[in-house]
Amino acid sequence: MEQNIGDLIKNVEWREVSIWNIFELKKTSFGSKLEKYISNEKQKGYIPYLSSGLANNQISGYVKKEKLKNEQIYNGGCLSWTANATGMIFYRNEEEFAIKSDAGVLKFKEEIRNGDKDKKEDKESEEILGFTLSEIKKYFNYKYIYYSLIGEFEKKGFDWDNKATNEKVKKISFLIPYKKLKTGH
Repeated sequence: MEQNIGDLIKNVEWREVSIWNIFELKKTSFGSKLEKYISNEKQKGYIPYLSSGLANNQISGYVKKEKLKNEQIYNGGCLSWTANATGMIFYRNEEEFAIKSDAGVLKFKEEIRNGDKDKKEDKESEEILGFTLSEIKKYFNYKYIYYSLIGEFEKKGFDWDNKATNEKVKKISFLIPYKKLKTGH
């Protein structure tokens, strides 16, 4: 017997999770000395760079990749946000991109793991959320979280006077289904 989606989700317990519970917030950017390596046109050897502009899915131009440091280059399959003006969130699927100082990137903590600290974070995460950090990435992809966060960002009313800083963004919460009810344990 098939169940409809309404029947499946009405018995699910939802948990509120803050961005800082599962994401690292990144705001590395390139300085003004790289401005001469920016183009408005996509060219070989250039990658998109993001800013707080809303047009063109936050892509403000293209920067010469060889002039960037590794920590200034991000891989797609993550989320980004505009720090100035509207404080909007975006799903990123470009292979590589860079950001200006008026934008930020959210990457799952599980993707940037480092030794014993991870075991402690996994235990804390499972106690709070019912999921380890590895399971969060497995069960909740960036697109799911992107759609969960759109309205939450809008509710914050970010603008030029109320900027979407790291401190404000990391406190934004959204709902995820709680594992123990989902799996029947």
